[in-house]
Amino acid sequence: MRIHLPSLPVAVSTVPWETSRQHELRLQLASAGFENVVFHEGFRTAPHWKGVNRNLLHILETHRPPFLLLEDDARFLPAYRPTIDVHPEALVTYLGGTRHGNALDGVGSPVTGLAQSRLPGSKPHLATWHASFDADHVRVFNMQSCHAILFHAEAGVREFRERLAAAVDAQAADVLFAECHRDALVLLRNPPFWYQDDARNANFTCTIV
Repeated sequence: MRIHLPSLPVAVSTVPWETSRQHELRLQLASAGFENVVFHEGFRTAPHWKGVNRNLLHILETHRPPFLLLEDDARFLPAYRPTIDVHPEALVTYLGGTRHGNALDGVGSPVTGLAQSRLPGSKPHLATWHASFDADHVRVFNMQSCHAILFHAEAGVREFRERLAAAVDAQAADVLFAECHRDALVLLRNPPFWYQDDARNANFTCTIV
């Protein structure tokens, strides 16, 4: 299925006090031809991820695919292309990712060609694991990421929504979403189109493989 990304609805997860992030992302998206962009503002909670979860759950409950989910610190990478082909059997397609992952049992054995993507010094059991898929994607099995997700199938929206709703106050969304990867076809655009522009995650999200 061919998708023209600037034609899609874009749901941005943000909070009221991140006005600078919102402004920069709004300018970048407008310069790339995105017009249908809505910023969904969450609430301050302790811990902060509970507010993020509720905001993401609202987005998943009120949007139909195809649509693009971005976080307010998502920024373009040089690999970005406005028109892409998505695999019809993929649950979702990540257009941005990270080298952080859930612990994966049986690392190295369950999938032929399984590889690990991690920076020196990161914990091996908490790194993203992936396998080759095609010229534009890798298949991911445990990746913790929310900053750029293309929802192009009802099944993907439903799976992520139900997983989040069942544990909205128990675990961060990126960890919950990663639990969907092992038993479904979940793809990551390689190289990614967006990275996460904050001090903690920029180096882990610019290059995954």
